[in-house]
Amino acid sequence: VQVDVGGLTDAQLLDHLEVAAGIRREGVRQHFQHHPMCALIGDYVLACRGWGLSDAEALEPLVGSSPASTGVASHLERIAAALRAAGVRPDSLDDVSAASAEAAAALDDYLLEYGCRPVAGYGIDHENLEEMPSVVVASIIHALDGRAERPQALDVTPTRAKVPSADRPRFDAMLDVARSVYGLRDDDGSFQSTGCGLLRRTLLEAATRFVERGQLLAVPEIFDMTPSEVKALLAGRDAPPADEIHQRFMARQFAAVEDPPTSYGEPGPPEDLSLLPEHTRRLTVAFRAYMAMRGRAGDGEELTGVGAGTTVYQGRAVVANDADDAFERLAPGDVLVATMTTTAYNAVLTVCGALVVEEAGPLSHAGVMARELGLPAVLGATGAVAAIPDGALVEVDPVRGSVRVLERR
Repeated sequence: VQVDVGGLTDAQLLDHLEVAAGIRREGVRQHFQHHPMCALIGDYVLACRGWGLSDAEALEPLVGSSPASTGVASHLERIAAALRAAGVRPDSLDDVSAASAEAAAALDDYLLEYGCRPVAGYGIDHENLEEMPSVVVASIIHALDGRAERPQALDVTPTRAKVPSADRPRFDAMLDVARSVYGLRDDDGSFQSTGCGLLRRTLLEAATRFVERGQLLAVPEIFDMTPSEVKALLAGRDAPPADEIHQRFMARQFAAVEDPPTSYGEPGPPEDLSLLPEHTRRLTVAFRAYMAMRGRAGDGEELTGVGAGTTVYQGRAVVANDADDAFERLAPGDVLVATMTTTAYNAVLTVCGALVVEEAGPLSHAGVMARELGLPAVLGATGAVAAIPDGALVEVDPVRGSVRVLERR
C-alpha cells in the first residue's frame, strides 16, 4: 500500500517509522538467512569441475532462472512500448505521463515497484530512485533505444553429455537445486533494498519537519541521529541539539574519504576442516568455492577476473562512478566499467555492449545480469576503475577472463 508520509501527523509518522524499520530488519535477516544458499551453487560447480567442466560451462545452464534480475527491463520495455505507440520521446517524467494513459499507468507501476529502492548501494543515506527523476528518464530513453532480445535458456544436453553417464542423475539433481537458488540473490536483494528505501523515505519526511523547527540544520544530517533520538523528536521529547548532530555529520563525511585496508594483520594458518562433520565440511568447502571465484589485480594493460559469456567484445569504455553517471554518459554498445552494480543499473545494462566490474563474482548482481542479458563480462577485475581510462577502446574477453586497453583516447 502506498502511504503519503507527508500527510501523516508526527505520531502517525512515528508509527510508520516503526513499520518501515521492521521491514528493513526483516530484509536484512532474510538476506543473511538466504546468503549461504550460494553454497549449493558452489557445491554444483565443484562437482562439475570433477567431471571436467569449466566454471563457465557449469554456470551457463542457469541462464533464465533469475526473473527478478530482468524485472526492471520488463517494466521499462512496457513504458517504451507505450511511448513508441504515442510517438513521444520524453524529456521529463511529465512528458511520459502526458503521452498516453498506457504510458502513465506503466510509469506509475514502475515507480511503485522500484521508486523507493536505493540507487548506489543499500544504505539509508543512498538516494532512492524516486529522488532521481533524471535517472528514471534516462532509463526510459535507454529502453527506447536499446535492444530487446535476450538469451534463451541454454540447451543443457551438450553440457550433460560431458558428464560420465553414471553421474548424470546426480548432475540433473544438482542442476535443479542450483537453478532453484540462482535467482534468490537478486530477488532477496530487492526485498532488502525496498525495506531500506521505505525507511529512508520516512526519515526524509521526519528530517524535513525537524529542519523547519530548527531541530536539525540540514535534511541529510538525520542519518547521523540514533533511532531513539529520531523517535524522541517525533514524540515531542528532547534530543541532542542540532549543532551536535552536525558535528557527527561532518565527522562521517571526513571518514568517508578514507581508504581503509582490506584486512589487518597476517593471515593465520588454514583451518583443519577434517575436524568438521561431513555435511558441515562439504558446506564450508562449497561456500569457499563460491567465494573464491573472484578476480585478481592486473597491470593496467590487461586485467583479469572471472569471465561470463563466450564472445570477445571491443568497445568504448565508460568508467562510471555510480548509476546516475552511467545513465548520463553510456551509449548503446559501450563497455560499462564500474566498481559494483546494483539493481539500479539494470536498465542501462540492457543497452551496453559488455561489462567490467571490480567487486563481483559469478553469482553477484553483475554476474547474474551478464548471463541473463547475454553480455560479455569480466567480473572481479580488481583495479579496473583506476586502470582503464574513460573513453578508451577496450577488449573484453570473457573466455580468458581478461580486459585489455587497446587504445587510449
